[in-house]
Amino acid sequence: MREAVRSARRFLAAPAWKDYVIGPVGGLVNATTNELLDEYIRRNAGTSAHPVGTAAMSAENASFGVVDPDLQVKGVKGLRIVDASIMPFVTAGHPHAPVYIIAERAADLIKKSWRLR
Repeated sequence: MREAVRSARRFLAAPAWKDYVIGPVGGLVNATTNELLDEYIRRNAGTSAHPVGTAAMSAENASFGVVDPDLQVKGVKGLRIVDASIMPFVTAGHPHAPVYIIAERAADLIKKSWRLR
């Protein structure tokens, strides 16, 4: 992140931005050391998309991935992940509908595991 901020600073310092970008503002003005830049990033960084894929799904016998196709956390008994984190990539549209589908599938899997209708 530090290098991304530095790169953005270099980009915006280019002659093409003269008269459009006057200079850094707020906490970025004084973020001159790695420590101050890290503090600025911690206070101001965020996502602009719908993060997904932090708990990847993979085949049950795969050595990678966090959950199996039944949404169960590998190596942990009785724990499932039922949210967008199991999706491998951000969908082209809003993740609302895919998350509903994941939840409906999870409900079916849970009912089946408890032998419910």
